[in-house]
Amino acid sequence: MANPLNLRVGAAILAKRQCVVEYDEHNEKKVHYYGEPTHCCVTGVVKRALGKYVKGCGYYSYCGDDTPVMEPARLDVSRYIWLYECRVDIDTKPFLVHPDDIEVIQ
Repeated sequence: MANPLNLRVGAAILAKRQCVVEYDEHNEKKVHYYGEPTHCCVTGVVKRALGKYVKGCGYYSYCGDDTPVMEPARLDVSRYIWLYECRVDIDTKPFLVHPDDIEVIQ
């Protein structure tokens, strides 16, 4: 579902808290919440992947040749979430808000 609350760009909302998607100390990509209630406007919707970061490695194949075999780093995605991108003012930095933390202002 690309727009969980069916909000349009420019809709005035009250964001109960903000969120950021980042890695924790166990290399898991999770949503972390912070902040206070803020009046803002919706500027878009973003899709973020959550899961575990798996470090890549390089090793040599010992099956007759010495060519290096590289395994790239990757994110093992456990699920995707949709978040709203919002701004307080046109000059401020955008921030993310989870749909459960939005109250629409009429």
